[in-house]
Amino acid sequence: MGCGGSKSKPADAGTHQQHAPPKPMAKYSSPAPPAVALPSVPPTMLAAGSGTDQPPGLLTNIINLFVPNDDSAASCGRYPDKFRKILDLIADYPLVNYDDYDDSANIDDESYDDVNDASKPQPLDINLDYWEIGYDGIKMIVAALDEANNNTDGNTLQQNATPEEEEKNVPILTTKTSLKCRKIRKLGLDHNQIGPKGVQHLVDFLCQQNNTWIIEELDLGHNEMGDEGAISVAKLLKSSSLTSSQNGMNTCLAGKYIQKISIDYNEIGDAGTISIASALRYNTSLHTLNLADNNIGEVGCNGVDKSLRVSNTSLRDLNLMGNENVPAEMEVQVKEKVRRNFVKHHHEQNVKNEGILYFLDCSAMA
Repeated sequence: MGCGGSKSKPADAGTHQQHAPPKPMAKYSSPAPPAVALPSVPPTMLAAGSGTDQPPGLLTNIINLFVPNDDSAASCGRYPDKFRKILDLIADYPLVNYDDYDDSANIDDESYDDVNDASKPQPLDINLDYWEIGYDGIKMIVAALDEANNNTDGNTLQQNATPEEEEKNVPILTTKTSLKCRKIRKLGLDHNQIGPKGVQHLVDFLCQQNNTWIIEELDLGHNEMGDEGAISVAKLLKSSSLTSSQNGMNTCLAGKYIQKISIDYNEIGDAGTISIASALRYNTSLHTLNLADNNIGEVGCNGVDKSLRVSNTSLRDLNLMGNENVPAEMEVQVKEKVRRNFVKHHHEQNVKNEGILYFLDCSAMA
């Protein structure tokens, strides 16, 4: 099980200097934020946690930026210049074959030097924790995501798509191999004052039929979303079961590929938890869920327990710590079912790996 506890704010990154007012962001709906005191950015940026200089081109692939401890603030975030770069990068991000993404890159690995290798397209890692972008910032992110969608050339479809599907540019999800998408490995939005409206706005976009974006890990901790925001998260999870009325195939990318969600410290009660529990009956991709330090009680926990008992076999890491109204014996029951999923998953992986090794051994002997 995961552990509870608050997330610490990054340490101070150094000196600050005053910058000129930023240029208007014509592409996006919200106005440009006013000038604020920003940290100076060297020609080569530091990757978070690496401690080594990275090439300037790093920003075109990985945008997990260091966050100084600064008390200045502005509309749409503390760091408007950096935020603008991220929005532009998102809007221009190309479609890539799902199987072509290289997930081996570790942004904290000093030995990894191939982030700009065109033959190894990298998924995005976007860490905006503590940036305080608010609801306006979420609207700008969604506008950038949507602009990338509008740049789609229709190649999200399989080769055997029908003329009607080609005309409507509907992504068909029969196999990952045939899919082109835009992949965000992690979107970190912890401590951003998004609120329930911001969560709803992001989820509504991700659940659109023509969305080409995949987010594997979504961190929405400390955002005051309450039950209303949790219901939106449930919509995202449940969207994995949505199908096209034309061909009966799954047409929602986001819900089908989401793997980790963190919504700790969000004042979520039983109503929001029951919605999420209901969605877990339909979702088969989510394996990690952080619900720590909310206002969940016996009713909400019982809903999660029922979903795990009836149908869900994919959730194998669930954090309920800090929910003081959850009976201890009920939490133990839920943990046992999550552990069952964990053991089953690793057993299946071992069987699969043994089968591959057996096949390779037989091929070598032939």
